[in-house]
Amino acid sequence: MRAPEDNLETWRVLSGEVLPFDEDAARRLVESGNPASAVNHDPAGRELTDGRRAPLSSIKAPTLVLHGTEDPLLLPPHGEAVAARIPRARLETIGGMGHSFLSKGLPRRVAEFVLRHTAE
Repeated sequence: MRAPEDNLETWRVLSGEVLPFDEDAARRLVESGNPASAVNHDPAGRELTDGRRAPLSSIKAPTLVLHGTEDPLLLPPHGEAVAARIPRARLETIGGMGHSFLSKGLPRRVAEFVLRHTAE
């Protein structure tokens, strides 16, 4: 099990270098998180289940793909590739966002995109 400070540093790196890192929010996440969830998160993302093998081209619902411009884990071309494979998907990039929502105001910005999309 990783030490909380190591987890905090991982979130700092994943958040990117453009927007201010909300260390208090990250610390709350690290300290209140379920250790089993954290341990299972990465392997679950790597497991190719039948549902994950379904082609993105089979998605029929109006789809919004959100991607941070500063994501150090999945670079912006990843978001572009996902959106390109989903019929009629719309890609919105979020300036300065990394691979987390750990910057003050960022969850609200993401929510605004989602609310606009669902209202359409």
